[in-house]
This record gives sequence, structure tokens and C-alpha cells, in this order.
Amino acid sequence: TFDQWFEHGQYLALLLLPFVALLFRRGWIVGIFLLVSVPLSLTPQQAQAFEWRDLWLRQDQKAQKDLEAGDKEAAKRFSTPERRGAALYQQGEFAEAAEEFAQGKDAIAAYNRGNALTRNGEFDKAIAAYDEALRQRPDFAEAKDNREIARQLAELMKQQDQQGGDDNDSDGDKD
Repeated sequence: TFDQWFEHGQYLALLLLPFVALLFRRGWIVGIFLLVSVPLSLTPQQAQAFEWRDLWLRQDQKAQKDLEAGDKEAAKRFSTPERRGAALYQQGEFAEAAEEFAQGKDAIAAYNRGNALTRNGEFDKAIAAYDEALRQRPDFAEAKDNREIARQLAELMKQQDQQGGDDNDSDGDKD
């Protein structure tokens, strides 16, 4: 015994039979149109460019190389919010980086969000982010240190605002 070929061409002929039947009617042009247009509509409509580095690098690796080359749009091409946030942070886009880090649910994401918010001058939100990181991981020493820095910066900003407000009040009294 050996392999035998099983012919199933008759089933293909049955599938084509309704289209062939259209050729014998008055609307035979419609039948020809259908026979030609159906296979053409199955062809891909959009072509994509191909680069040599597509063979060797993943999307994140290409985005990292573009980021290192100074491409400002490279951060948007990373596949994870953590990588997008890190790239935006590196570019100095702290508000956007904080939004990306906010998508994460772990202590590292909360810590990174706190760092981005601190750099953006949003100290109260940064303290809340550090608190979240410490709630998830109580032994997170860096989060404790950065929370204290953010707290001190928030107090310093409040003092400066109060001094600025006091100076404006005293200037108003002199007039």
C-alpha cells in the first residue's frame, strides 16, 4: 500500500457552477465581472515599506536606536507604557511621562510616576504616587527618599508663595 491522491476538484466545480450559470443568461457581463472582480478584491490593498533592520530588530529595539539618535517621535513607537514613559522622561516630557507611568499598576510604575511629577513641579501628586509605591512595597528605600524630597520641595514652594503674597500685600499698602 502507498499514498493515493484523492481528487476533490469536483467540489470546486460545484462552487463555480453558479457563476458559470450567469454567463448563459442575458446579464453575462455581470457574470464575467463577478468572476474577475471577486479574486481582485481579495488582494491586499496596502503595501508596507521594508527595511533591512526589520529582519534583525524588534519594534522596541528600533525605537530605542531611534531615540538614541535623537528622534523625538521614537518614544511613541515603544510597545509598553513603561518604555514610552522612560523615553518621554529622558526627553524631558515629564507630564506625558507621568501619564504613561500611570498606566502601570506596580510599585515601580508608581515610583517612576512620582519622579516624573516631581520633575514637573506637581509635588502633591508626586507624594501621592510615592505613597502608592510604598503601600505596595514598604521596603522601597528610593521611594521613601524621593517622597521626602518631594515633601521638602512642596513646603519650599508654599513658603515662597506665602512670601510672594506677603510682599504683594505690603506693596499694596504703600500706595
